[in-house]
Amino acid sequence: GGREPVASWASEAGRDKGKAKRNQDAAVCGQVAGLNVFAVFDGHGASGHLVAEYLVDHIAAALDYSLGNPGASADFAVSEAFTVADGWVSQVLGAAAIEQSGATGTVVLQKGTSLLVASVGDSRAVLGSAAKGATMVLTTDHNPASPIEKARIEAAGGTVGDFRGEPDMAISGQGRVFIKGKQFPGLATARAFGDGMGKTVGVSSEPDITCVTRGSSQTVLVIASDGVWDVMDDEDAVETALGFASSRDAATAAAVIVEAARMLWETRPGSERRIDDITACVAFF
Repeated sequence: GGREPVASWASEAGRDKGKAKRNQDAAVCGQVAGLNVFAVFDGHGASGHLVAEYLVDHIAAALDYSLGNPGASADFAVSEAFTVADGWVSQVLGAAAIEQSGATGTVVLQKGTSLLVASVGDSRAVLGSAAKGATMVLTTDHNPASPIEKARIEAAGGTVGDFRGEPDMAISGQGRVFIKGKQFPGLATARAFGDGMGKTVGVSSEPDITCVTRGSSQTVLVIASDGVWDVMDDEDAVETALGFASSRDAATAAAVIVEAARMLWETRPGSERRIDDITACVAFF
């Protein structure tokens, strides 16, 4: 119906080299220009948390700035907002800080039954329904090995491959971005905010944008960092969230998804050394 959505997020720091790490994920639920905004950012590299935190604090201003341009279509304005925010990240944090640090990000704008989804990287967004099998994935993971991303990186003078000792890209399907002939930066996403070095070889902050009209049964949105999606499939996350749909308790839904993902991580070999940061944002419509 015409009710305003209820949204919340939860996040848990991962583990690195056997110790609790600094959480480099960040999320926000808010409003801009009469639209509801839900977003998740996943930082990487030494300054990744600074990039993610900066974006959480300033993405609304970037959207406000771009959406305020008369005559621009919403998808053009949102794409411009990503470019503007990426520029701010570089100016404010400084080129040195973001040379090999950055963040992926997914931003969803919602009004009524309309959703605009803009994404760089691998923080997936899904629209869930109580109807079986009606879960809709709203984002594309920007894996450097995927043909479109790989072509852009190679055209810019970069290469896509894997670190020595990692599973072969042909087997894993997961690529990394390198400067030709070098073993750096080794970025596992083809699109990101920040990542100055990656930007010299085709890494882009231009989002993929999807506009959808929500069906009446599609009552929940889940946006999460890959800390969730690496261990949980879309249907599981949606089913977990839908357990809290009748009470519209988005805060508990997000917390339970994060906790479930963490428990799954703990069962994986190598988890005593490394677990990713885990973040989920849930909105009930």
